[in-house]
Amino acid sequence: EMAKQDELTGLFNRRGFVTNAEKVISDPINLEKVALICYADMDNLKMVNDKFGHDDGDFALRTIANILRESFRDGDIVGRMGGDEFVVLAITGIDCDISGIKDRVERVTKRYNEKAGKPYPIAMSIGIYKFKCSPKIDLYDILDSADRLLYEEKQRKNSLARKIRAFFKK
Repeated sequence: EMAKQDELTGLFNRRGFVTNAEKVISDPINLEKVALICYADMDNLKMVNDKFGHDDGDFALRTIANILRESFRDGDIVGRMGGDEFVVLAITGIDCDISGIKDRVERVTKRYNEKAGKPYPIAMSIGIYKFKCSPKIDLYDILDSADRLLYEEKQRKNSLARKIRAFFKK
């Protein structure tokens, strides 16, 4: 079991996540149930490490893990894929509101930032991909789909930040 757990966060590591997620997705009891993969990436980990030190970087990573644990249900599978990348598998059973999930993650993140009292914000970008469970599902394909959605969100955030900086330079 220790070989499947991330030492820093206590979440599943990549191996633990993949093993458990593949079982759940292919379990006949979940056949055709709606599920989602949430791929999350901490924003600005390098900046935190460089400016405030690796202890603060570790604190931020543990905080992201706690935010994801609290934002999802106890039965959902939460893992750290490595570095600043995290993933969640949730069987919703029925259709789910992706924007509502994102809002919940943002609310929980805001609360953690208020309690942390750090001079930097702890933030993440997320991509959420919905699918139906089946033994034919390839976990790596749905992870790639969620990762693409995460990349699109990062691009939107970067574009917005550039526009804001340009506005204030005028």
